[in-house]
Amino acid sequence: MQFHILNENYTPVAVMDNGLPDAINFNNSKFQRFLTGSADFFDFETSKLHVDHNQFQVGYWIAFKYDARDRLMYINDIQEAEQDKMMSISTLNNNLDLNQENTQPFSADIARPFSWYFDKIMFDTGYEIGINEISNLTRKLSWDSEMSHRAFLQSVATQFDNAELDYEVVLNSDFTIKKRLIHIKKQVGEVRDDIELRYGKNIKTVKRSTNIDNLYTAIKPLSKDDNGKITDISSMPDWQKLDKNGNVVLFHKKGNPYIYAPQANARFGNRGVISGGYVVYDYSYDKVSQSDLFNRSVTKLEEISVPAINYDVEGRTGAKIGDTVKIVDDGYTPPLILSARVLEQVVSFDNASVEQATFGNYKALQSQISADLITKMQQLAEENAPYKAVTLTTNGLTFKNSEGSTTLTARLYKGSKEIVPESYEWTIDGVAISENSEQ
Repeated sequence: MQFHILNENYTPVAVMDNGLPDAINFNNSKFQRFLTGSADFFDFETSKLHVDHNQFQVGYWIAFKYDARDRLMYINDIQEAEQDKMMSISTLNNNLDLNQENTQPFSADIARPFSWYFDKIMFDTGYEIGINEISNLTRKLSWDSEMSHRAFLQSVATQFDNAELDYEVVLNSDFTIKKRLIHIKKQVGEVRDDIELRYGKNIKTVKRSTNIDNLYTAIKPLSKDDNGKITDISSMPDWQKLDKNGNVVLFHKKGNPYIYAPQANARFGNRGVISGGYVVYDYSYDKVSQSDLFNRSVTKLEEISVPAINYDVEGRTGAKIGDTVKIVDDGYTPPLILSARVLEQVVSFDNASVEQATFGNYKALQSQISADLITKMQQLAEENAPYKAVTLTTNGLTFKNSEGSTTLTARLYKGSKEIVPESYEWTIDGVAISENSEQ
């Protein structure tokens, strides 16, 4: 694989290639890519004994081809000691403006397309929009703090239906820059039905990590139009979603601005709290109808009410950043088949045996565990689960100057299953005031 060292004017000054005897050689290379932010890093070591080693300078560039695309990496760090024979080079993609210079906070006066925000943030960076798969969308957005150009553009993309950014540089034959493009895509990568990853077959190790740092058990959605009018979901009718066993997974009560995930709350909610202990996610999505806001909120809550699971694998997968592949998890008997995306990836250009990838955004495709066994396991779990009483409120429990009103709704669970008792009783200081489930 051949790399061209370019000076600050993109003029070639040296060649790095382990296949050429007179060229600069390298080892311990690591090309690391991240889906979020489309960030790439290339680190390697090279000998100080080569006649052209002094052509590595901070501020110079390294150009090469990878995955049928031109790559242009900026040398931002060189580590060496006088007595050492080797030097370590670190590079990153994108020009320095995107990482070092900031965009000042601003607000859109009306709902604007992505291209409008792009022009305000990126007007002097040399980048232009390539493919734009969200050109039909508009958003009225605002910020109150400055960020780097790259971080600011990423913030805009997130608020445009979680669009993903794909940076590309196109070089001329003399290595000068022809175009700097940013593609705005609904999703980077492809669905690779031809790739199935299995421990011991095409990958060496599999490490699974589970995290609940960003898990929520309820969501409170709001939407604001161009005139500042705020819409919530309080007037939406009663609604619930059941699992295959008939248990409530999500529900909403008319008059309440929340959607709840009771099963998730039974596992991860705050215990012993009178309001139910729900962990609430404040969700905003401007300029949409109430029904659209509700549907988007259901999708969001389904995503954030389960633990985040990532798979770290070692081995050549054939997948590219953003691709979706199948992972067979042999930790289950029989195996569990998952669909997951490549979120991070590390490859080596001098050691073909080195490849690491982190997969996430998983969903179960197929579980071959016996349905009877699953039923028995769930039955045992439910039989031994404790009862849990939950009280929901429409307007909290504390009122300014002791004035206000709220509706309390009582719900009873045994494990994850909701139980409907024969009767309810609300009391104040030991005196019964109601026998309804709501008060």
